[in-house]
Amino acid sequence: MEPSEEKPEKPIDAPQEAPKEEKKNAFVELTTAMREKRQLLMSKIDEIKELREKLQGMNKVGVRALTRKKEALEFKVSTEALTLDRERALMKTIKGLDQELKQAQSREAERTKILGKIKELDGEIEKLKNELDEMKLNLIKLRDERKKRRADFKKRREEREATQKLRVMPKKDEELFISLEDIAVVKKGD
Repeated sequence: MEPSEEKPEKPIDAPQEAPKEEKKNAFVELTTAMREKRQLLMSKIDEIKELREKLQGMNKVGVRALTRKKEALEFKVSTEALTLDRERALMKTIKGLDQELKQAQSREAERTKILGKIKELDGEIEKLKNELDEMKLNLIKLRDERKKRRADFKKRREEREATQKLRVMPKKDEELFISLEDIAVVKKGD
């Protein structure tokens, strides 16, 4: 390349612009990601609240208690001498208990499923909280870097302004005049 064809050099401030924009973008991206994570966290918390309310609404009927009650009635029917009407009534009760038992078992399975979902959501919430904490630390680090860069920039600007003031300061009246001693050597008569 010939010297006349060389590309003009970029101003001194130009290389600093790219990292500045990059840092600004990183800061914006980080805050946006944190906002999204917080929204996700809040939705998970709301979901857990709904599941816990649903869980409280489900009355816990003991499957074991119903099973024992059914077995006791079956034992009574098989071992005691009952009238035909009384035996039929007990058989109807046993059938009703069978249906209650099936419903209780399905509710218990649903409770177990809800409890598992709550436990899973708790784990996700902890993970999100940890990620948010890391993001917060990164954000603090970026803010500190930004403050440091601003302080450095301010210091350099002040130094530059101080040197410019020294260069531009008008000379004192005494310095404006040239004395004959400055131009030539003057011999004093003895």
